Amino acid sequence: MKLLRLWIILLLLGISCNAQNVIPKFGSVSMEEMNMPSYPNDTTANALVLFEQCDVKFVPQNNRIHLETTIYKKIKIFNKEGVDYGNVSVKIYDDQKGGMEIVQKIKGITHSPGEPDHYLSPKNIFQNKIDDHWHEVVFTLPNIKEGSVLEYSYIIESEFFFNLRGWYFQSEIPKLYSEYHALIPAFWNYNGTYTGYYPLSLRDAKLKKNCFDPGNGVDQPCDERTYVMKDIPSFIEDDVYSTSPKNYIAHIEFELAEAFKLDGTSTKYTTTWSDADRKLKSLFDLNKSSLEGYFRKNIPDSLFSNPDPLIKAKSIYHFVQNHYTLDPSKDYIFDDRSLKDMYDSNLGGVPDINLTLLHAMNAAGFDAKIFLSATRSFGRPTKIHPVITDFNYLSVFVNINDRPYFLDASQKLLPFGFLPFECLNQYGRVIDIEDGSFWADIIPNRINATRRTLKLTVNEDGTLEGSANETFTGYEAFIEREKLSNNNLTKSISGHKFEPTNFIVKDFQDLEKPIEENYILRSNSAEIVGNSLYINPFLFSLEENPLKLNRRNYPVDFGYQKTDIYAVEIEFPESFSVTSLPVPINMSIPKNGGSFTSTISHHGNKITLYYKINLLKSIYEVSEYAYLKEFFSQIINFQNSFIILDKTISN
Repeated sequence: MKLLRLWIILLLLGISCNAQNVIPKFGSVSMEEMNMPSYPNDTTANALVLFEQCDVKFVPQNNRIHLETTIYKKIKIFNKEGVDYGNVSVKIYDDQKGGMEIVQKIKGITHSPGEPDHYLSPKNIFQNKIDDHWHEVVFTLPNIKEGSVLEYSYIIESEFFFNLRGWYFQSEIPKLYSEYHALIPAFWNYNGTYTGYYPLSLRDAKLKKNCFDPGNGVDQPCDERTYVMKDIPSFIEDDVYSTSPKNYIAHIEFELAEAFKLDGTSTKYTTTWSDADRKLKSLFDLNKSSLEGYFRKNIPDSLFSNPDPLIKAKSIYHFVQNHYTLDPSKDYIFDDRSLKDMYDSNLGGVPDINLTLLHAMNAAGFDAKIFLSATRSFGRPTKIHPVITDFNYLSVFVNINDRPYFLDASQKLLPFGFLPFECLNQYGRVIDIEDGSFWADIIPNRINATRRTLKLTVNEDGTLEGSANETFTGYEAFIEREKLSNNNLTKSISGHKFEPTNFIVKDFQDLEKPIEENYILRSNSAEIVGNSLYINPFLFSLEENPLKLNRRNYPVDFGYQKTDIYAVEIEFPESFSVTSLPVPINMSIPKNGGSFTSTISHHGNKITLYYKINLLKSIYEVSEYAYLKEFFSQIINFQNSFIILDKTISN
């Protein structure tokens, strides 16, 4: 272990010498790098990035200016699973107008202990078409083995400098050193946005004189930017209770804000929100009051007449919700569309349905506005400056009786005032054309609960039978309605320890009410051991801990707060006596994160058991992950405990 630490220290000393924007000499590998058996900070890592750099510069050529992005990487392979990191794919853009990015000067070497170096052959470099706009250049470094050190570099030549290529400091393997360096001529101004849970080791911007000649013999200054991150842990992606990795993984993105000309004039590319509002007003046809008139004529008068604003709003919402059939192919929010045609056809995408709702609400006298947001898998929009393409979802925002509501009529089973689960992504932008748009936090419904009440009888043969009542509220009701709808309104027994019969559903169609289910059940979950019955009373339980990672890089995002209540009364034959009962536990998650409470009582030949799981946050930070994981572990242990009944042996 001392020797390992020495190797790491020597590696870092070598890297610090190369930290002044200088790529290590290609083809040079130290003995410390060759002999490194594992990475002490993460001994489970299959590979380790020893050094990587992205170097960007603008180059004049043939009266034109293009971008040169040079990528260099050096990777240590620890085991067979790490060999895949020798497979490289570089995406390049084709604008279908004669402009296409080029990858050139590709070099690659595989260094392996006790062997000569193996060089990448040009005949093993290929280009594949992905779609009309994207291609990829792919290559695999040769003769990779456990213990190999890989080196490769390439240059991307591009005429598309509206957006500089971004840079991901973090990946699925750890890194010792990662650097992004750019020399940007002063007549281009780019906005840089950093996202990540780990701090940059260096973030430097300075003016460099006489660094760029646009071709007129007059050197121009450059904006020199350097971003460095060291000792970077791997980003372990876990799709359980999470949003897009883009929200958390350490990376930087750039967008052209303004371009200056030699005559002193400039063109601005990054707009203000006032500019964006005007553009959105045109895109969504918000200038045309005729749409309000059209929907006023085509929606029944009875929906507009109720004096209670909330009842009137709900009536209009449910009318639009039932009028349309959703067409998932029409989900792009900025398509040019005719709402009148969509309405007449009864078929539309999410934007069509919700724009119809918007105009119908305004026709009824409400001040409804467009709400633009991004879905959980898409990534949250930046708040720094307007980026319209950061949004991929359109719903409706309206204030009724001084209370804000977010509305989405595109899903048949979604209650008034709810957004789909996929839209629970913290915040979005309310497009207010008159007074200026603003950010609004998405606050999910706070009462989301599942309550199960069972009355069971234990038979002499160990079978359990009885009745069950389940009630679901809030988002739990929405999810249950979707399950029932997909299962022809029958109870799915997947994951349950019983068979339901005589299944009855109450208030399935009334979305404003909780949904209630009643049925008869029979279970063979008890085990007979000698004269004893072992009964697991938890017919609904967690099969396994949903949180499996030892370490998580980003928050646990449930989307909404939730409560789970379970109550069961068990009656057993008088010929049996209670030998053992589950031990009640009570615990809480720090920082008011939630609680678990339970009680168990025994009177005569009846046992009553109750527990309540309260998750009081929709999002748990990285620092709370260990507590939350242990919370679920304790619940699972409790749910795996048994009631033991012994049969009374008569003399």
